[in-house]
Amino acid sequence: MNQFANVTGDHQYIHVSPERAAKKFGGPTVHGFLSLSLIPHLMMEALVDQIGPSTVLNYGVNRLRFILLIRPCNFIRLNWNIACTGQKKWPVADC
Repeated sequence: MNQFANVTGDHQYIHVSPERAAKKFGGPTVHGFLSLSLIPHLMMEALVDQIGPSTVLNYGVNRLRFILLIRPCNFIRLNWNIACTGQKKWPVADC
């Protein structure tokens, strides 16, 4: 979590100071965006099983909320579904 804090600049005590976080939250909590960054790893095997090997592009996330505190020792589970599959013409930004 400290390395993630260094990358993102999010050094709030709830993530990086176990003693201080324990007073208010019972211990340190995982960054919400750290847990979010685990989603590709958690979904890739099932995704390949469903659509086969292809290029997978992340189109975005709808209705994302961090509603529970995650502790460093917790296991997390992902519940998701595929809204649609198929070819899509992607707009490309000009640089």
